[in-house]
Amino acid sequence: MAESSSSPAGPAGRLDVLVAGRVFCDLIFTGLDAPPVLGRERFADALTVTAGGGAFITAAHLVQLGGRAGVVGHIGADMFSGLVAEQLDRRSIDRRGLVRVEGPLPRVTAAATAEGDRSFVTHVAPPSGEPDYRTLFAETGARWLHVGDIASLDDLPGLVPAAKAAGLVLSIDTGWSNAALARPAVWDLIGLADVLLPNTAEAAALVGTDESPAGLDAALDALAAMVPLVIIKAGRQGLLAAHGHRRLTCPATPVPVVDATGAGDACDAGLIYGLLHDWSLERAMRLGVRLGTWTVQQPGGAERLPERADMLEPAPTA
Repeated sequence: MAESSSSPAGPAGRLDVLVAGRVFCDLIFTGLDAPPVLGRERFADALTVTAGGGAFITAAHLVQLGGRAGVVGHIGADMFSGLVAEQLDRRSIDRRGLVRVEGPLPRVTAAATAEGDRSFVTHVAPPSGEPDYRTLFAETGARWLHVGDIASLDDLPGLVPAAKAAGLVLSIDTGWSNAALARPAVWDLIGLADVLLPNTAEAAALVGTDESPAGLDAALDALAAMVPLVIIKAGRQGLLAAHGHRRLTCPATPVPVVDATGAGDACDAGLIYGLLHDWSLERAMRLGVRLGTWTVQQPGGAERLPERADMLEPAPTA
């Protein structure tokens, strides 16, 4: 059963982007003096309980920028699902693309951040059922489908074929999954993308290189032979892009890292927003870097969101 939406982009609303992926409830522990280890108790200075997952984080940042976005995925019938639904509505994220399943939210994660890195423990319950994509695309009028991670398509096998048949622009953030990235069929999926958004580890794993500058150049060339626009997220090094024969970079400003959760998903939102509005690639990349940089300084990927005016640079003059 598909969810209704009480957001401003409700049943009569039109959307720019549908963001597909697994919606989580995240329990984020920050301020640990050392990483968790078996047999030891660690104490955190702070706990944040928030909706999470790449789909939620990207959609939240898109809406904050002024876009109209909805999520495609699954939600349960427990207290964690209620918290997630409330946060989706509070962020004005449309949820007509969510299918309700009986029982708990399919994904709940406890994340611990220490020494600039993260560890996770996640509860997983495989969901079933998909939205009626033809109706969803017709009602929302979405022009763009963003896949938050390839592994989430295991839950939504009919989504990409339906989106391509409907003429939507397709962007894919590969996400990290050894099993998903190693499947031969992943190349068929990547070949359907208009925009590919891996991080350095994912790009290297796909192509079989390492994360050295030479290895990333080789990965960028190999992926650009299949996808019109490839943008590799390189963390503190910023972004590397290939658009046809063009090669671009966008550096990042070093900042203290509080929690890197969702930084890549926030970056995706900036890139998609800029490309949707026909910005130059350079300008869209700068927005992506600003959003990712802001996000690593906060707990959670979208518990707090930046002011739109702080992220958007003045439009170029003729």
